[in-house]
Amino acid sequence: MSDRGRCELVKRWVVLCAALVAGCSSMAPGGKPPALIDVELQTTAGDIDIEVFADKAPASAHAFLALVDDGTLTRYGTFYRAVRKDENDHGNPKIDVIEGGWQNPPTKLPAARHESTRETGLHHLDGTVSLGRSGPEGGAGDDFFICIGDQPSLDIGGGRDPFGDGQGFAAFGRVIKGMEVVRKIHRMPTTGPSSDPYLAGQILDPPVRILKAFRQTHRSFDAALARDRMTQPSALGSTASDGSSCAKRTIDCGRSTSKMPLTSFSRTLGPATLSWMRL
Repeated sequence: MSDRGRCELVKRWVVLCAALVAGCSSMAPGGKPPALIDVELQTTAGDIDIEVFADKAPASAHAFLALVDDGTLTRYGTFYRAVRKDENDHGNPKIDVIEGGWQNPPTKLPAARHESTRETGLHHLDGTVSLGRSGPEGGAGDDFFICIGDQPSLDIGGGRDPFGDGQGFAAFGRVIKGMEVVRKIHRMPTTGPSSDPYLAGQILDPPVRILKAFRQTHRSFDAALARDRMTQPSALGSTASDGSSCAKRTIDCGRSTSKMPLTSFSRTLGPATLSWMRL
């Protein structure tokens, strides 16, 4: 074997050993690769891929995944609200987010147990996906929002405190592909009507329809390791090579969630008010 061939062989062994060490350090208990939960939202504005941290925020993740698994987002889901800090935000401190889910459901899911950012270690960074809050009891069961830029005021003690409890909002995922779609939605016209003054000038017209929402099953453990290597360990948020924004993290062990029937709960909502939800 030539010297060049030996050199290439050594390089391959070094890469293989490094991958094995990284993989072993990231294994779930029992020596199995961690479960990885990705959700794809196919919308009229483009596709958005979301990684769900079901191990760090199980209650919030369950609320979101229930909407995916039972087809609610596919049948009724939209992105219907865009909050722009320099234009139409009526809260304080000002934020940049888009909100989606089932805008006016005939019945309402119960609030998910609130999981603060202190509890989960997940913060509101560029691309973070989080639950809206329906009250002091916890997160809204049928809507979520995506951050555009870092939004520390949405963390516990951050100051965006619609219910006066200082608990902030419950982050449970991040956009791993499609942040350009999120930003496009954020810039769309917000001239839709609302009977709630707090939402005036924030309702998308027309809303962006979610055509299909489903769990991804193709992402491999090796691909997850490669994606984690794209993060900057010293930064709160970083940008991956595909242009998507991602938060600093290590490989997580997601737990599968069960389906939650929409028909089990009853609370009738007024048309287009959304007054039970504050963000």
